[in-house]
Amino acid sequence: MRYFKKLLSFAASVMLCIAVGIGVAACADETKESPVKIADGTTIELAVGDSETITVADYITANGNEVAVQSSDPDKASAVLADGVVTVTAVAEGSADVTLTCLEVEVTFSVSVYRTYTVSVDGAETQVRSGEEYTLPQASIPSDPDFEFVAWQVGGEQKQPGEKIIVNSDVEIASVLQRKSPVKIKDGEAVAAVVGTPYTVAVADYITTYGNEVTVKSSDSQKVAAELSDGMLTLTPKWAGNAVVTLACGGVTVEFSVTVKAAEVPAPVFENGTISFDLFERQSGTYEFEISAPEGIAFEYQYKVTPDQDGVSISGNVLTYTASKAVEELVLTVSVT
Repeated sequence: MRYFKKLLSFAASVMLCIAVGIGVAACADETKESPVKIADGTTIELAVGDSETITVADYITANGNEVAVQSSDPDKASAVLADGVVTVTAVAEGSADVTLTCLEVEVTFSVSVYRTYTVSVDGAETQVRSGEEYTLPQASIPSDPDFEFVAWQVGGEQKQPGEKIIVNSDVEIASVLQRKSPVKIKDGEAVAAVVGTPYTVAVADYITTYGNEVTVKSSDSQKVAAELSDGMLTLTPKWAGNAVVTLACGGVTVEFSVTVKAAEVPAPVFENGTISFDLFERQSGTYEFEISAPEGIAFEYQYKVTPDQDGVSISGNVLTYTASKAVEELVLTVSVT
């Protein structure tokens, strides 16, 4: 009996200790400090696919109380809390509010999600937010000096440097170039030419063509032929007289007044023009004579024998004399025209 009483006493003591422990624990829960708001939320701007982290302790002192996070539109921006850090991820273009909650404390972050597009200008790329303005750059400098900048080609439109466009998709912008207009450097001049002697001039001395087509025309090609080759104008005088040769490039013209004279040709030399013979030694016979003329010059010769003499004939460069009577002396002169 005594033993049973002791056992009851021990059991009562144990139950008392348990009850006291529960009470102490309950008191401990009742004395946990309330959370404290440290700072308001901020505005977060993110490109689609990008993320940003928020440290809870920078905005709420939780004092051991539970903290939760929620996005107003997870399809636009998702929010995940782990180890006191919230990761906000941009899902799609638009906006959402991400809210931290700890008991009665709330901190809200406004999240704006944008898309980034690529603006490519002659191969140089720039990232631009959707819906933002992009200012077209200054004129590009063509690599070919014969060309000049005209405008920027944006889609199907031409725009000038400094104009603004709204970017809502990837944009290809290319420079529009055009060949420069030809420029006249100086007027043509009068040209004195001689038949058969070509006269050349450099087109670049008279016209800066910038690669534009150059044409040439002679007012009388029978007198002066004109030809262009490798930037050189060649005038070929063909017949005595006058002609005007015109260079044309775009709206630019240059005229050359050409006066053509016949070439001065030296008179042919007639050797053995006078033939003398003694009929006592030789009454009849054939006699050769020579004519020399400048190289490359063709002549038609006319002959005349003086004095008139029967029995005299000429064929080619051979004079034939057939005597019809005896004479003491006969001197013949052959004239060549």
